[in-house]
Amino acid sequence: MGSKVIRDQVTESELKSLLLVPGLRVVVLRRGNVLRQFVSLKIAEKDKVWKQPAHTSRSEVRNRAVEIKLEELLAYEEQQNRTYKEFEELISGMPVHHMAYEELPTDLDAELVKLGEFLGTGFPNKSLPLKFLQQNPEPLRELISNYEVLRSDLMSAGHEQFLWMRDT
Repeated sequence: MGSKVIRDQVTESELKSLLLVPGLRVVVLRRGNVLRQFVSLKIAEKDKVWKQPAHTSRSEVRNRAVEIKLEELLAYEEQQNRTYKEFEELISGMPVHHMAYEELPTDLDAELVKLGEFLGTGFPNKSLPLKFLQQNPEPLRELISNYEVLRSDLMSAGHEQFLWMRDT
């Protein structure tokens, strides 16, 4: 049996209770691309669309584009880093498997093999149909209405780490 816990949606007390479950194995799925994560959050907040069922179509990218302010992005990154650091301290000493969100589409089968080995379940016997689509797969320059300004601000402030080459 397993469960999905989104750290920001449970209290620290609830999380600590969950972590006391005997034999618990923790899988941490983290996004490395903070800018894309922040853009997706802003689009979801604006459009009130939090998941994209596979059988539906996306609205046009120009209707989803959002403005991103450098200060808000940096504050979001700081909050995310703090949250992950606190969580890593809570799970210290537990069996943990880390997964990178960005690696899933490139080699899902390899990631599932590693996950199955960690959980002791093995590899799934058959491929399951996708239930959801990535909500905002377009390049960031299309999803961020002020992309060139933000890019320039990031470069000037020494924050090039936000600009993933395959993502721009």
